Amino acid sequence: MKRSFEIYRGSQRDVLIVTFDELLAKLIVLHEFLSAKPDDPEEDLSDQFADLL
Repeated sequence: MKRSFEIYRGSQRDVLIVTFDELLAKLIVLHEFLSAKPDDPEEDLSDQFADLL
């Protein structure tokens, strides 16, 4: 069953088929990223990119 699902998923064009397990893993990573506190919140990034402006 899993092999036929992988064949079906691979044959689709312009469609991303995601399983619930894959979606859960992506959501966990996203949640960890968004809930992480910055190391130095006082840092001003404008100095780092001043030459680009």
